[in-house]
Amino acid sequence: MTISKKPRYNLNLIIQETGLKADTIRAWERRYKLPLPARSEGGHRLYSDYDLATLKWLVSRQKEGMRISQAVDFWKDLVNSGDDPLQQDKPPTRQADTLIQVEGEIDTLADLRHKYLEYCLQFDESHAEQVLSLAFAQFPLDTVLTSIILPSLNKVGQLWYQGEATVQQEHFTAEIAIKKIEALITAAPNPVHAERILVASAPGEQHTIILLSLTLLLRQRGWDVVYLGANVPNDQMTSVLDDINPALAILTSSRLPTTAELLSTLNILADKGIPAVYGGWIFDHVPELTQVMPGIFLGNNLPEAIRKIEELIRNPQKTGDIKPYPPQNQDLVKRLLAIRPDLDLALMPNLHSGRLTFNSAEIYEANLQLVQDLSAALRLGDISFLKLNMDWISGLIKNRKLDPHELGTYLNAFSDAVDVHLGDEAKMITTYIRSQIRSRQR
Repeated sequence: MTISKKPRYNLNLIIQETGLKADTIRAWERRYKLPLPARSEGGHRLYSDYDLATLKWLVSRQKEGMRISQAVDFWKDLVNSGDDPLQQDKPPTRQADTLIQVEGEIDTLADLRHKYLEYCLQFDESHAEQVLSLAFAQFPLDTVLTSIILPSLNKVGQLWYQGEATVQQEHFTAEIAIKKIEALITAAPNPVHAERILVASAPGEQHTIILLSLTLLLRQRGWDVVYLGANVPNDQMTSVLDDINPALAILTSSRLPTTAELLSTLNILADKGIPAVYGGWIFDHVPELTQVMPGIFLGNNLPEAIRKIEELIRNPQKTGDIKPYPPQNQDLVKRLLAIRPDLDLALMPNLHSGRLTFNSAEIYEANLQLVQDLSAALRLGDISFLKLNMDWISGLIKNRKLDPHELGTYLNAFSDAVDVHLGDEAKMITTYIRSQIRSRQR
């Protein structure tokens, strides 16, 4: 069987397939001229199936106990004697090749995105992973992230919102992408820049796909990135910063309650004079939130975000002063959180009378979420920040073909209970909620 020598694959795929570090592959090319990849018009290495098989052959000889120099000499001896070393071993089968044989050519970004989502919705892990391997073999990292992975996650989230996908399908799609990105991060070259970058989610924030994407792109560009992951608490942040000593911190938040916590994190960074940038889904949909955050908003364009980050590291500047929580409403937040168990009990008669079709667990969950969202909006100084959440819930009820009056019934009952327990002190809350009910009944 003839192994193709047509240049097809970028270095990232070779790293995935061989388990070798990028520095090792380059060193073998430089010292032993094995393999010698072609170059794209932009000067990037392009490897053939023959190059890939060559590297796997060398790795196999190492596993047998040879030093790399001995393996190279053995290769050259075979070639000089007229033998093809690769014909002695069964050519390795690549996952992406299996996919092409099964599915035909799927070279365009649109095809790859469609196939990735299709396999994820079917819980077909092996084929979904193969699609991503093929994508990373043909396109730059940022292109795969912005044109395949992130749009697919947005699409499956939209399908769930419309009642056309399950939460399990949404989680599965995310986990396949996360696993692939984490593998690429592990295989990234060693840092070449002295500055360290801290990457973390706000306290309570569980979404990490944007952070992982930024980490991957920065690692591939030689930056020393310390990735802390999801739900990073603030109670020991000061000591963590002393240990890491970052030149820059990158943080994300996607929900209103975690954004309220993010403000505390950004203030800790501002107090220590550490430049900070931040981003996340919620800032795209409630842009007014950027006005209450210290730091620089990254926006929703990954390549542009990388440019901002690198510019800020190379030309350090103060990114913001401490912005404490607005003093108004903070006592109200404490009172609202304190009466939450009373609100659960207060709404139960509506359930028993049939005014609400919720069960007791759903009452508890709805109250918990609404109190958290209300508290976050009040902590940040503007109850109107809650509008996005109200719009989201209204859309969810409409998409699931539920009774649209049920939301109004629940919110009225919630407002009545808040009135009873907090009185005039809570007029801001009840007035806003009832105005939202009226606006949705028109």
